[in-house]
Amino acid sequence: MRRFIGAAAAAALLVLGTGGFAAATSAEPAGSPRDHVTVDDCTPGGDQPAARGRVMNPTDADRVFDVQIFYITGEGTVVARSSVTVSVAAGETEPWRSAAEPVEQGSPTAIQCVVGAATSEVAPLAGSGSDAGSVAAAWTAWRWPAAGVLALVAVGAVLRAVSLYRAPTAPEAPAVAEVRRRLRRRDRRRRRLLVVRPVAVAVVALAAAGLAVGTAGLSAGATREVGSATGATTGTQSVTPPSVVTLPDMDGNAVVADPGSVPTGAEVDQMDLVDDAGVRIRIPEVGLDAPLGEVNEVDNMIRPPGFTAAYRVRNRGVGLDDAAQGTVYVAMHSVRGGRAPGNALIDVEAGAPTVAAGDTVRIGDLVYRVESAELIAKTELPSVDSLWTDEPGRLVIVTCLQRTEGRSLQNLVVVATLEG
Repeated sequence: MRRFIGAAAAAALLVLGTGGFAAATSAEPAGSPRDHVTVDDCTPGGDQPAARGRVMNPTDADRVFDVQIFYITGEGTVVARSSVTVSVAAGETEPWRSAAEPVEQGSPTAIQCVVGAATSEVAPLAGSGSDAGSVAAAWTAWRWPAAGVLALVAVGAVLRAVSLYRAPTAPEAPAVAEVRRRLRRRDRRRRRLLVVRPVAVAVVALAAAGLAVGTAGLSAGATREVGSATGATTGTQSVTPPSVVTLPDMDGNAVVADPGSVPTGAEVDQMDLVDDAGVRIRIPEVGLDAPLGEVNEVDNMIRPPGFTAAYRVRNRGVGLDDAAQGTVYVAMHSVRGGRAPGNALIDVEAGAPTVAAGDTVRIGDLVYRVESAELIAKTELPSVDSLWTDEPGRLVIVTCLQRTEGRSLQNLVVVATLEG
């Protein structure tokens, strides 16, 4: 019994004392993934800009880096973009190279390369047990419950030992003494079973908990429901939890995007992205003047891929040539700590829109008059059917209302009517 008590107490102390080891072996990267991506060369390349550099993985787990390169002029205009996926082993550095699609109007003689990056851990095969980071994380998460169970077992063992203690009694007749000895032996066996059974149950429970923790990394958190930074969602989807991504804003500064607010490289490919369709969107009353690009809605999500342009949604509503026959949808980002097209439409300090009824919206040769500027909760926007109905001569602009602290919770929806 004393040995059992000592072992249980030692195990509990071991569990409580391993927090530093588990934290030290965590596979989470320090800082932004962008901090571990370098650009060694950025060239205009005639009409096809290109860049190359290196990715360093500072963690103790293999990771995949999704590197996005934005080729911008000195005025902050994005002329091209490209992306590359790089697999980097734990603690290693790998080179990368990426080239953009040819630029139709010819690449400028001088460009800058601004890099955004996201990263995700390479998931181990089920049952492999080879991912030290996942094991450490699981151990960190469960060491306190395990310690509690072991401590309870130790306390129970101590109480059981005390209950087994009996003070010496006066001598008895041999026959009576023999009967008592037999009863005590039977009681001792029963008591041992009463001790062993809870211990066995605790061991099985801990093993089951360890198994659950080991498999949680393969499923828990693998999907989540996300909405766009502009809130222009027409449904929901399950995606890999996003990591930190930095993108250039209209002033050429790198700005951290809210998790899930910008598409992945694979989603950008499906969007058939055009950063500048050759027209601009302007609202003179609030100082908005930005290029208008084009994207496709992907998986019921409208997520602008950058902070330097507004984007017309091709596969929702109508195109500019048919503006009189339907609704034109435009989405744009606003950001904290930077300047995106949507920032012209909001007053962060006041928590209110700057654009108002009667303001003029110009898209190329088209002129719209603002009818309303309404704040709508992001969770409610997909269910506002009136916004997603294709009505003649209407313009719907969606961006997000930033807050002084924390993530955006509301969207600003501007509705305007075509004039003439």
